Amino acid sequence: MLPVCPCIRAFYIHRYLDKSNHIFSLYKKGGSPMSVFVSICQLILVVVIHEWGHAYAASRLGFSYDTIFIGLPVQPKKIFDYGRKKVIVSPWLIGGGVNISEKGLLKASFPKKILVYGAGPVFNIATGFITAYLIFGKKGLMITWGFLDASFQATVMLLTGQIGLEQLSSPIGIVSIASKAIEADFLLGAVFIWLLLNFGVAMANLAPVPALDGGQIWMGAICSLFGNKPGIVKIVKYLTSVFLVLLVGGMLFLTARDIAQLMW
Repeated sequence: MLPVCPCIRAFYIHRYLDKSNHIFSLYKKGGSPMSVFVSICQLILVVVIHEWGHAYAASRLGFSYDTIFIGLPVQPKKIFDYGRKKVIVSPWLIGGGVNISEKGLLKASFPKKILVYGAGPVFNIATGFITAYLIFGKKGLMITWGFLDASFQATVMLLTGQIGLEQLSSPIGIVSIASKAIEADFLLGAVFIWLLLNFGVAMANLAPVPALDGGQIWMGAICSLFGNKPGIVKIVKYLTSVFLVLLVGGMLFLTARDIAQLMW
């Protein structure tokens, strides 16, 4: 399974708030139901694009998969049949994945592993760039670079302990902040959040952490280096499972915190 953990830092948004006073002059006011709805749809669509990237790459490279998860596959959930594939959608948007045949992927060459694991982030980056170019023209390239740079720096700061839990947001927190930005300036705010989510999800998932796409690439490199020996594969699978539990647990904690902050 290829997971995505949409843990976009509030740090990303705060970094741009200082430079976008016009867009976010109403930041402290609550978002309207429409702005909340738009931000939720954007978050879902970003996860769909990410997982579709993995599924498309896997399919083109000859790997079989049977299920795509949009959100954690736990109740409440809705199962859709798409040909011979299943798409499971749930409101628990703290993760997602594509259930790819493990045997086929483990035996694949390292370049193919990179293409499959990296396809999700690449699709998000491509979506962000195309959006920026269509709306801002040639300036879209500079805008893309600015978002990627900010997202990369924030990811590095998180991995090196320079920012703490108070600067992390769960999907609930993301929607809360995003809806306020959209409420301040509907069109420009929606574009800003759309770009932020796509570039942020891409860079966060490229972090070299087992269970994220970047970590999966490193784990794939280790398996390929040792010839996919059963012992190495077992260790890699164990590390991935441990970190996946830690990531999901961390996101559940952040979700509970963000809900408490909204209520009180």
